[in-house]
Amino acid sequence: SAKKIETPASAHAERTETHLLAMRVNQALDKVLEAEGITQAEWGNRKGFTPKNISLVRGHAKRVSEGKELAPVSVIQQMAATLGVKQTTGGLNQ
Repeated sequence: SAKKIETPASAHAERTETHLLAMRVNQALDKVLEAEGITQAEWGNRKGFTPKNISLVRGHAKRVSEGKELAPVSVIQQMAATLGVKQTTGGLNQ
């Protein structure tokens, strides 16, 4: 199988896309929590996300700027899918 070659540009684009997805996940989660009148802990319990991963996604922007640990991309993608947030596939044209 062909190995994906990661260039600085492709790595930056992937990080940017992940950052934008995390922001959309947070916006969608805000709406769900408000609409359902539940805490993010309750939502995580119902949907199978750990408090740590929810916290990492919720604080994504700040954590990026501070160079701290980020939620795994797979977790951000799973949350997006759970919340019905559209994920882009290659490129930022949305």
